[in-house]
Amino acid sequence: MNHPVTLNYTTPIETIQPSCQKKNGDSITADLKTIINSLLDIEFRHDLHRTKHQIGSGFLMESLWKSYLLSFILNMDCTNDLIRKLQENPGFAEICGFNMDAPLPSRWTFDRFITTLTQHPEIIEKMIYKAVDQLKERLPDFGITVAVDSTPVKSHSNPKKREVSDKEAGFIVKESIPYKIWKWGYKLHLLVDTTWELPIACQVTMAKESDVTNLIPLIEKAKQRFSWFRPWHVTADKGYDAGYNYKAISDIGSIPIIKMKEKSKGQEGRFTLDETGIPKCREGFQLLLRSHNQKKGMRYVCPFKAGKVECSSPCSLRVAWIRPLWEYRQLCPISRDSEEWNEIYSKRTAIERVNSRLKEKRRLNTHCHRGFEKVQLHCLMSVLSLVVTALAEVNTGHMERARTCTRMLG
Repeated sequence: MNHPVTLNYTTPIETIQPSCQKKNGDSITADLKTIINSLLDIEFRHDLHRTKHQIGSGFLMESLWKSYLLSFILNMDCTNDLIRKLQENPGFAEICGFNMDAPLPSRWTFDRFITTLTQHPEIIEKMIYKAVDQLKERLPDFGITVAVDSTPVKSHSNPKKREVSDKEAGFIVKESIPYKIWKWGYKLHLLVDTTWELPIACQVTMAKESDVTNLIPLIEKAKQRFSWFRPWHVTADKGYDAGYNYKAISDIGSIPIIKMKEKSKGQEGRFTLDETGIPKCREGFQLLLRSHNQKKGMRYVCPFKAGKVECSSPCSLRVAWIRPLWEYRQLCPISRDSEEWNEIYSKRTAIERVNSRLKEKRRLNTHCHRGFEKVQLHCLMSVLSLVVTALAEVNTGHMERARTCTRMLG
């Protein structure tokens, strides 16, 4: 069996032999260079050159930017690895746009460049949105079903020391079987297309931020940025099981496919809500509305206990407090016990694979950064490198490779 080989950016295509040779993940090919250059529009160049005064003279901002982005695409371990690649490989330095007759940038130059970018994360976000817009134009069914989830991003700090070097980071608990896993760092929240397994929107938060409160900001961000963002379904695990999330998803015309918590608030089993939202007891009698409280919600009483109807099998229900936002979770247009609901919910695992690719192929957990701003920049660059390589594959007609992170020749 002939295995596909990765295209080496220093070797002419004509001289490549069918071997299992692989060089730092992806290759820098003509179509990938075209995509990167197309993203460097006038607006981006203007935003980038606004920070020029903070970088040493003699280096083009675009060259520093290209080399920094390519370090994520090629899955380099750190900045020193990038500098070593520039020094050892003149072809790679030329691709980045450096003058081969002049000294290459030092570690301190890249450190100042990265520090400068941390103050302008909106520059990176604009590039992500531009690449996602192009993916929408080229990929069928992109954005039809989306998933929301978070993943921990470590901080280069030891929380066990008496003096913690990263005071902004915190512990993140991940539920695992049979025990919990605690990680020290920050959270990356992602909104992902489940068909093509590609990010649409992202945001980085402190570790203490709850997942359940970050679904609406992600949806609002995507809605404001993309005019085409009208997904049919929004899927999420039980960590997002809250009434206001159901309502926010329904308000944009989508169907919430969210798993319910095993032990949740409310009084499920004692009453149900019909399609119009009217509560009824287990015998089918409509509960009587008696009062309303701003905090507790609507106060309903049992019609049998109120002496309004005759009941053959009285239950323990006397008073029911119903908060409309919470009980909205029971009104999913698709029955939770149906095959259709389970089939749509199973697509949520796409976001788990995206998180894995970001960590294993796009340096998400390979860094030496401390502090929220630097970790946020690192996360944005990791997401950008993923959508850029996917866009390069799509533009060359290899749509089946859009989900992968390695560029290969068949």
